[in-house]
Amino acid sequence: MQRREFLGSLTGPVVAACAVCLGACNKSSSGGSNGTSTATANFTLDLSTQLLTVGSSVAANGVLVARLTSGTAPSAFVAVQQACTHQGTSINFVSPSQGFLCPNHGAIFNTAGANTGGQSTAALKVYTVSVSGSTMTVSG
Repeated sequence: MQRREFLGSLTGPVVAACAVCLGACNKSSSGGSNGTSTATANFTLDLSTQLLTVGSSVAANGVLVARLTSGTAPSAFVAVQQACTHQGTSINFVSPSQGFLCPNHGAIFNTAGANTGGQSTAALKVYTVSVSGSTMTVSG
């Protein structure tokens, strides 16, 4: 087999492998390819060990929970679906702006879940937060 034939024979498998990799990279484990939430939002967090500082965040069960202010009032926290509504990429909490950013295409969401910029046009699902002592419950 000549070099040109050998390289030509690799084209199909290489293209197929790249397509599989690209498809996997555009999906998040916490959401589908279209950003639909598959989160299970019935869990608790221990506030004596988690979310200790303003601006901290934690992801659990497809939900991103962030501390907005000090104190233990439910309003000091926000819980939203972790999957961007555009393509399902995991979003990040950005403390200085108190918003959420999708690193994939730059979608921006406020703490009410509303889209304020970027590719996505749909809002994030916001979950209910309640606090009893040092235990936070996220539901929805």
